[in-house]
Amino acid sequence: MTIPTFRSSNPSNADPTQGALSFLTNTERAALAHALHLSPREALIVELILNDSTEHAIAASIGISQHTVHTYLDRIYKKTGAHSRCQLAIVFFHTYVERIARRGSRRDQPASVTDEPDVPSPGDS
Repeated sequence: MTIPTFRSSNPSNADPTQGALSFLTNTERAALAHALHLSPREALIVELILNDSTEHAIAASIGISQHTVHTYLDRIYKKTGAHSRCQLAIVFFHTYVERIARRGSRRDQPASVTDEPDVPSPGDS
């Protein structure tokens, strides 16, 4: 397993989606957003939060007001159960690691094996 590397800054002329989570592909980013029940814009806000951007910087980089950023953060916190940026990071990375672990375990199993546990039939001893 490779350890993700982080970019330390996001130049003002760069795409705001390119930042701390640059180790994620667009597919992985969309899957994590789906797993956390986040809209694409909420996922972008999370990515910028994890890049240590302030509400002011987020608002400036994606062209919305700070009040709107705050509203998005409230929704994100409710959806994820987080109460702070730190908890949000933990939730996000826990979900990421969980998905990677599941994907890795599926690669090791034959295609016929499902994720369902083996349940003995009533007549089995």
